[in-house]
Amino acid sequence: MANLITRILNSRHNIYEIITTDLRSTTKNPIVIFLLIALIILPSLYGLVNIYACWDPYENSGNVPFAVANEDKGATYENVTMNAGNDLVMMLKNNTKFNWVFVTSDELRQGVHEGRYYAGMIVPANFSECIVSISTDDPHSADLEYSVNEKYPVAAKLSDAAAKEVY
Repeated sequence: MANLITRILNSRHNIYEIITTDLRSTTKNPIVIFLLIALIILPSLYGLVNIYACWDPYENSGNVPFAVANEDKGATYENVTMNAGNDLVMMLKNNTKFNWVFVTSDELRQGVHEGRYYAGMIVPANFSECIVSISTDDPHSADLEYSVNEKYPVAAKLSDAAAKEVY
């Protein structure tokens, strides 16, 4: 038993001796010092750049072109003419969270396809009618048509954020 304890203590001493010898030889070689510093700094820089890039992806969404086409024809409810599509457009013109671009539906589809716009939203011709239908016996939902450019990886997320601005 005493022999075992002596061997363990000697092996512990040998481990400390190996570590100190390696540290001394490391500090004497400038290439090893450079590599150790690089191994410490490079992962930190990589992490810092990735954190900075992903910190707030919606921070600069005001520069993202998002097309809107209003085809709403309006509707009449209790002798009052309303146009919910125009009201929506006016609301979006006052919203600075995205770069809202107001175009025709053909320009929207072509612009999204060509990459001029990240996404687009078409207000259909019956939008106001659908809203007014809530007060009738045959209500139906007012749907908006979304078009997303799949070439941009973040387009789907940004269009979700834009849709939340509309609703």
